[in-house]
Amino acid sequence: MRPSNSRMQLPARRAAADTARSPAGQTVSIGGMEPMLNCWKRLMRKVEKIEQDVQALSPDELAEFRAWFLEHDWAAWDRQLERDVQNGKLDALAEKALRDHAAGKTTRL
Repeated sequence: MRPSNSRMQLPARRAAADTARSPAGQTVSIGGMEPMLNCWKRLMRKVEKIEQDVQALSPDELAEFRAWFLEHDWAAWDRQLERDVQNGKLDALAEKALRDHAAGKTTRL
């Protein structure tokens, strides 16, 4: 039995079939996926670099980064909520809330 590791092992020279070995030793087709795999690897390297940079911050720098990131994250959430409202994704929830209120199923705050 092969030792298990979490990464697929790509042959040094692949044939046109584009195959790889899974951690379990199975041959897996990855035809046409190489650009996506390369993109994923670049993204993971970038995220790992960010993690290292954040871990190296002083307590004051970390506090400043945390405040900035919270604001950044809330702004992204607000933009997503605005898009969802514009696209009607919340209409059904709003209609149900209005029906429940009209039926006396709500509580005064």
